[in-house]
Amino acid sequence: MGQLSVDLLPVLLLALLGQVLRRFAGFGPETSGTLLRLVLKVTLPALLLSTLPTLDLTPELAMLPLLAAINAGIAYLLGSRLLLPWLLHRGQAAPTAATAALGVMIANTSFILPFLGAVHGAEGLTLGCIYDLGNAVIIYTVVYSFAVRRAKHPLGRRAIFFEVLTLPPLWGLFLGASLNVLALELPPPLYAVAHPLGAMTVPLLLLSLGLSIERLPRPEPALLAAIALRMGMGVLVGLFFAEVFALEGVARSIILAGCAAPIGFNTLVFASAHELDADFAARLLSASLLLGMLSTPLLLHL
Repeated sequence: MGQLSVDLLPVLLLALLGQVLRRFAGFGPETSGTLLRLVLKVTLPALLLSTLPTLDLTPELAMLPLLAAINAGIAYLLGSRLLLPWLLHRGQAAPTAATAALGVMIANTSFILPFLGAVHGAEGLTLGCIYDLGNAVIIYTVVYSFAVRRAKHPLGRRAIFFEVLTLPPLWGLFLGASLNVLALELPPPLYAVAHPLGAMTVPLLLLSLGLSIERLPRPEPALLAAIALRMGMGVLVGLFFAEVFALEGVARSIILAGCAAPIGFNTLVFASAHELDADFAARLLSASLLLGMLSTPLLLHL
């Protein structure tokens, strides 16, 4: 536990720096969004492209995205079939109830990447991204459709498909995996650019995390129920997967932390885009991220 604390100290300090910049240097949530877009479009694809070609891909690791998709499917059922009807029955406003359900469905797997990087290095980061592939498939198809069905101005299927197909991390994953399968290396000039860009992923994510956290919101039934289902049930699902499939090392860490990850940023993105309850989504994120700062290091130690 002592070594884990030492490994995670830079993670906590960088997140704290982001919070200090928010409180005292005039940076706000819009800066966090800019950093996340930079990660999504530049540094994360570079990380995948520079690390995947040399990674030893085993059947156990290939199982990660499948388990992520199953976990996301379970979360979808909990949100849409359990939490949403319960909140509506209690008289909760429909936009708020739908936003709470989205919070259960969307895991913030980008949140756990810095912790994985601190404990397992570049391998942990890369395999965390591979895990997230299965999660992303469910979020950008099934979960996104859930949000669209409750929107005032829904997007067409073609627009959704094009948006997913052009995600830079998917291309970084595809190219890096292709080089791995073909036993090829990234050309040295490209590696010299991709490697330092990829190394920026963790610091940028941590600064973004610190900039995103607001003061702890007051407890309310919809908020508490959404977090309990997203993170509490996630722990149970992760432990079940880890024991049934006898996962160890980095794979076990990814499954435990990934299944019980805090509520994802896409909850706010989807709620804002489709005129649900964006204010409630922001409160969900803040409370869940603060809890995740405590729970994720503990899960990595299980």
